[in-house]
Amino acid sequence: MDNIQLKDLEPQGWPWHLLLDADPSREVIETYIHQATVIGLIADETVIGVVVLRPRNPAVVEVMNIAIAPSH
Repeated sequence: MDNIQLKDLEPQGWPWHLLLDADPSREVIETYIHQATVIGLIADETVIGVVVLRPRNPAVVEVMNIAIAPSH
C-alpha cells in the first residue's frame, strides 16, 4: 500500500459492502446517507475504508457509519 488517500465519494462510488458491514440495513443507511458526506480511504485505487459524516448543526458532525475492510 504505497498510495493511501482520503477522498469524498459520489453515490456511484459508495462502497456498499463496507457500509453494510457497519449497518446491516440498506434501508436505514438510505435515511441518512443522502444528507451526509461519504469519505473513502483509498489504497492503490481500492476503497478499503469508509466514514459517513452527517452535520447536526454548525458545530456538530455525527459519525453515522464507519468501516474498514477486514483485510486491513
